[in-house]
This record gives sequence, structure tokens and C-alpha cells, in this order.
Amino acid sequence: EIGIKGVRLHTQKHFAKAVEIINSHVLDGDLSRLITDIYPLDEIRHAFDEAGKGDSCFKILIQVSG
Repeated sequence: EIGIKGVRLHTQKHFAKAVEIINSHVLDGDLSRLITDIYPLDEIRHAFDEAGKGDSCFKILIQVSG
């Protein structure tokens, strides 16, 4: 079973604050541990295969633009 979740409950103010925190690099080490891997859009099938392995990954991102 694979769950796909989108975030839409936060306001523009929350989004702006999150971008500010990310751009400050204060959490760089902490944030990088949350992402298991990043795949380009043309490798989405492989990304879903990896996500389906369950405990071997936490979060996989799909990069949709350059």
C-alpha cells in the first residue's frame, strides 16, 4: 500500500515562514535526514518501487522541474 499525501491545510503565512526557515539553513542537517531520496519525474516508477519497500525509506521526493 502506498499513500500519497498533499499539504493544503496551511495558510500562505505558514508557507512563507517555512520557506524563510529553510532558506536560513538553520535546519539543514535535520531536514536532510527526512528525505531518503530525490528522483526526477522520468524515474517515477522506480521511485514508487522504492517507496513500496516500506521500512527502507521515510520520504521520497519527485522532482518535476529542472
